[in-house]
Amino acid sequence: MPGDPVHASVPAALGEVALEKLVKVMGPVTGRRLFDDALAALSLRAVDTPEQLYAVGEHLSARQSMAGAVGGLICVAAVLRGATPRPR
Repeated sequence: MPGDPVHASVPAALGEVALEKLVKVMGPVTGRRLFDDALAALSLRAVDTPEQLYAVGEHLSARQSMAGAVGGLICVAAVLRGATPRPR
């Protein structure tokens, strides 16, 4: 239940972190398509680790659009969850 202190400490699944950011900025259809495309391009079925979350963000960051900006936000979220950033 939102606002419930017991559930507030339960982290969101990592894939949901990326999908939520994409949907919020790009809309539900485009956000879902971008997320699914990123998973397919990375040969992932799900996002289970911070490193995979970072890879999704990095993949999206290569785009020259708002999706690229969201990719950067996803990379930051991944680092905050323990991923090690890769130098470009």
